[in-house]
Amino acid sequence: MTERDGTARPDLTTSEYDAWREFVWQQSGLYFPENRREFLARRIWERMRARRIHSYSEYYHFVRFNPQGGKEWEELLELLVIGETGFFRHEPSFRALAEILPHLLLRNQERGNNTLRMWSAGCSTGQEAYSLAMLFLETVRFPELWQVEIMATDISRRAVEKARKGLYKPFEIRYMPEHFRDKYLTVEEEAGATASTLSSRSTTRYRVAKRVRAMVHFGYLNLSDPTSCWVTAQDVIFCQNVLIYFKSESRVETARHLCQRLYPGGYLFLAPAEVIGLKLPGVQLVHFEDSLVYKRVK
Repeated sequence: MTERDGTARPDLTTSEYDAWREFVWQQSGLYFPENRREFLARRIWERMRARRIHSYSEYYHFVRFNPQGGKEWEELLELLVIGETGFFRHEPSFRALAEILPHLLLRNQERGNNTLRMWSAGCSTGQEAYSLAMLFLETVRFPELWQVEIMATDISRRAVEKARKGLYKPFEIRYMPEHFRDKYLTVEEEAGATASTLSSRSTTRYRVAKRVRAMVHFGYLNLSDPTSCWVTAQDVIFCQNVLIYFKSESRVETARHLCQRLYPGGYLFLAPAEVIGLKLPGVQLVHFEDSLVYKRVK
């Protein structure tokens, strides 16, 4: 197959595809069915070219068995993850959370606990986690009376690094409600911008307010490996548009693991249709319009 630049890309044979699909799934939980075979082949080929390796099998053995394979796997993984996200993505989930928060806070208050813990699992470049922080500040009457801890994790180390900075381009905030944008973002110009760059492209960047960034703590985590999970019990977990890239059976297992990380009375938010008909002991579906929310009842 010929790429746009005229380079001939070898075909990914069935045996090579099977080997790569299994390896990627085992390492990351990401699953590439037949309809995403071409995407997988292109991303692998991109790293093969960088390494000047000419066959998928040769590159497979390099990643798996070469002393540099671990580092190379991290480079490949960055090409395989889908980093699509946005502030307040899937707004119905945030509307549901706004209804739930007062009840959660009252429950914690009655227990003599002024802490609220939330986790953005699969946070990508951080917009979802910062949205949780902003929603809390908007929903709670006296937010300064509460200790809020928002954990945000992702399998992409580059995404986590970007998320920590809280700095976004105009297209990355395009769906953010104007009220939140005006209140919680500040405008900056890109450092080192010259007259030529100013004329050719926008150098405007938007920085998340310091008090919002202070509420969120970012870290690396592979959701497909529960044994390495370092996140403790939570009141709320958001894991939206993550499990769609997992095998169907892996989705249920990961959802089960996430529910185990909830305090009794805590809530798990998934994207609609990610895990349909989830049935786990002590977990029940909570009905909110256009949202998929589960509550740990015991």
